[in-house]
Amino acid sequence: MSLPDDDTRSVDTEPENRGTASLRRTVVRGVGVVAGGQLLTQVLTFGTYIALARLAPPHTFGTFAAASILVTFSSLVVESGMSSALIQRPDRLDEAGATAFVATALGGAFFTLLSLAAAPLIGWYFGSREVGEIALASSATHFITSLGVVPNALLQREFAFVRRLVVEPGAVVALAIGSIGGLAAGYGAWGLLLGAYLSVTVRVTLLWSLCRWRPRLRSASIHMWRDLARYGRHILGSEMLREGNRVALTAVIGRFGGATQLGQYNFGSRIATQTNALFIVTGASVLFPAFSRIAQEPLRFRGAFLRALRAVCFVAVPAGLVFLGIGEQFVVVLLGDRWRVAGHVLVALSGLGLGSALGSVGAEAFKAAGRPEFASRMQLVGAPATVLVVAALLPFGVAAAAAGVSVATILIGCYAVSAACGVLGVERRIVVGEVWPAVCGGLLAAGAAGGLDRVFLHAARHGVARGLGALALEILAASAVYLAALRLAAPGRAAEVFRSARDELRPAKPAA
Repeated sequence: MSLPDDDTRSVDTEPENRGTASLRRTVVRGVGVVAGGQLLTQVLTFGTYIALARLAPPHTFGTFAAASILVTFSSLVVESGMSSALIQRPDRLDEAGATAFVATALGGAFFTLLSLAAAPLIGWYFGSREVGEIALASSATHFITSLGVVPNALLQREFAFVRRLVVEPGAVVALAIGSIGGLAAGYGAWGLLLGAYLSVTVRVTLLWSLCRWRPRLRSASIHMWRDLARYGRHILGSEMLREGNRVALTAVIGRFGGATQLGQYNFGSRIATQTNALFIVTGASVLFPAFSRIAQEPLRFRGAFLRALRAVCFVAVPAGLVFLGIGEQFVVVLLGDRWRVAGHVLVALSGLGLGSALGSVGAEAFKAAGRPEFASRMQLVGAPATVLVVAALLPFGVAAAAAGVSVATILIGCYAVSAACGVLGVERRIVVGEVWPAVCGGLLAAGAAGGLDRVFLHAARHGVARGLGALALEILAASAVYLAALRLAAPGRAAEVFRSARDELRPAKPAA
């Protein structure tokens, strides 16, 4: 993933050329470092999921998911768009950082108190005393999480990719130690809560140890808060709608489907989102600060947007669509037959790769362009529509509800890219030309993997070792079909992506 080169260099001066090359090289190296960290995180996360799934039944995870219904929502509301405002802000960073730190800490304390008050209602709604007790016990995680917002944003703004490399893997290791130990000791959902506390505590500790900045609280001001909030309010609105959508899905599935169905949905959804995160989070972590640096240069910005969309779709779309063919087998081999319904959910969520890729690149582009209001508009229609579709499809099974989520995510992503095209002045037909080869190739790859499994390999019928071997062969076959299809549909697309990364990673030539 790199910024534009030949398509914009004709209008650059020689110093600007050097600036373009320097930023491009920073972005590509950043993508490589973040991708490496994300890959390590995903490997650790999948290993943790496998161990946890074999230690406890779906009901345990459904109970914990119901009790944790407000945790992620509150963390994003507490963040209040401050992270994006800090990354995008060009000046007065000490004052802005101190103000954001005070605001997010106060928000975390508020949500801790709100969670304490809401815990009995959560337990009543789900008809479980245990859910209410765990919700009460989890209240302090809101405040702990809020303390990491500002250092994380400043590290991202500084392109401190290497320093951030240890944060998420460290948090996952802490989660694994606490959760696996708790479940092995027979604590059930309380063991998962222990892992959650260890994870957020380690994450915040690592962020502050890696961030060189320290807040001077006397620098915080109401005026700066208003300035940050003016930008961040649209991001806040978008995240509230998006996470409100997740809360509503948990509430609907948990209440009307039960804890076991919620556990199945939650695990299938986690696998789908974690797979996408390897590509989407990597891109978003680098694209927003990079886009913000060139937001005042329309030609460079447009070229960067198209190249980023091409690169993200190249990897994220087939990575999601492959589960259309082998999602059920993937889950059964790794987690066991009692999680088969989670495999059906994973199949239904195979469109998340496409939707998330479109939504991520589009959102980072119009946020960097100073038009964050499109972020809230993106979710304003999509979030309520998703909940209605899920409620309508849930009587047909949790997998049908997941299919509704998948379709809604794709539609929201299409809106995000369309809005970004309007802001940047990019023709929408050009975007279609960038995306459709990856979609067609991904569908063919999924068909090849699924056909190979059903006719020859039957991965889910074997033990773990042979099943993993069969899945590996199916994924290799899918990769070969995808690259072949891409070569026919868009000659040179794969070679261009790999060549771009190779060229940018070469050592820079010394200036003459």
